[in-house]
Amino acid sequence: MAKKKSATKPKSKAKPKAKSAAKKSKHTIYAVEAALIHLAAFLELADDETVDPDSALSRLEDMTYELRGATKEEKSRLKSTLQGLIAEEEAEDEPREEMLEFYGEFLRDFS
Repeated sequence: MAKKKSATKPKSKAKPKAKSAAKKSKHTIYAVEAALIHLAAFLELADDETVDPDSALSRLEDMTYELRGATKEEKSRLKSTLQGLIAEEEAEDEPREEMLEFYGEFLRDFS
């Protein structure tokens, strides 16, 4: 005798997908924030032959202005990203002191 197929629908997997999308979005935001911070570090630490100092200063001032207008939640997230970057750099075999100093200053200036 053949088994009857269940008339009930299988459970929807929409919730796990939503969770996955939220996790992916969080990672994307971290990546964008890390890229922004690395760009700021490059502009700050590059020698005058690599980047025009006046242009670098102007872009850093623009970034600072925009970041100061961030919401409390955005600032908290950015601080968390900075702390993550500091931890990653400290975990390196040879941490770059100039990067650790930059991250620390960025964190203090942003607070």
